[in-house]
Amino acid sequence: MKILNSVWNEIIRTDYNLSCENGGLLGKNENGVIVKVAIDIPSYSDKYNICTYTPNIEQFNDTLAKWHKEKVIFGGIFHTHYSNKAVLSNADLSYISKILKFIPKGIKDLYFPILLLPDINFIPYKAMLNNGKVCITEDILEVIS
Repeated sequence: MKILNSVWNEIIRTDYNLSCENGGLLGKNENGVIVKVAIDIPSYSDKYNICTYTPNIEQFNDTLAKWHKEKVIFGGIFHTHYSNKAVLSNADLSYISKILKFIPKGIKDLYFPILLLPDINFIPYKAMLNNGKVCITEDILEVIS
């Protein structure tokens, strides 16, 4: 997973609400490099669902529409876990599968990294469809200028 240094810094320097899972939308360029992020801190009403991250779909749709005008492509969604949960949960896997089945054919893969808190450990997962089957693998993080 290649990501711009400026985007990486925005992700790791955000003051996340440690009482719940948080996340954000990732945008990539035509070369597959993550060039944008839209951080999504849950609203007060979402803070009671501490087990899962629930994206703000309205905000995401607005962001994707704006990015489309800038030729930025949907690149995936990151979210936080706590230090003892370094793998995607069953709920994460189910959500990823649903997203992959509805993405435009031009998008070949998406990233669904986990940011482990409070230690700021980032585990990038790459997801794609291979002959209709969801394939998710851990990827290598490469922060670029």
